[in-house]
Amino acid sequence: MDSQKISIQVDNCKSIKHGFFSIAPQKLNIKLGMNGTGKSTISEAIQKKMEDDSSFSEIKSFFSSEDEIPTITSSTTFKKVAVYNESFVNQIIFQGDELIKDPFQIFITSSSYEDKKRELQTLTDHLRKCVKIT
Repeated sequence: MDSQKISIQVDNCKSIKHGFFSIAPQKLNIKLGMNGTGKSTISEAIQKKMEDDSSFSEIKSFFSSEDEIPTITSSTTFKKVAVYNESFVNQIIFQGDELIKDPFQIFITSSSYEDKKRELQTLTDHLRKCVKIT
């Protein structure tokens, strides 16, 4: 396995009896799969482990016996994880009058983008001086 990848093992968590996968550090990692395959469970388990959440037992696997507890082990300690769930959608996507909070921040900015943005602002300012907007 690539030494730059972070190895993660999830056991006895919701729909995951035993799962092993890796992610790239400092990157957006997207896991695709059918409904119920454990995509959200992975993030939720990492989040609960990271927060040392006492509610870890809430994500116990449906397939586990009474004495089996949810566990997650990894080759690193996580500092932040985003779980795409209802709370995330409410915080990020639905923001009052806007569908997405500060929608232009979704795009990755570059120096070229910033230059064009300043150029557009200069042209808009000049246009406002030339035309009286009522």
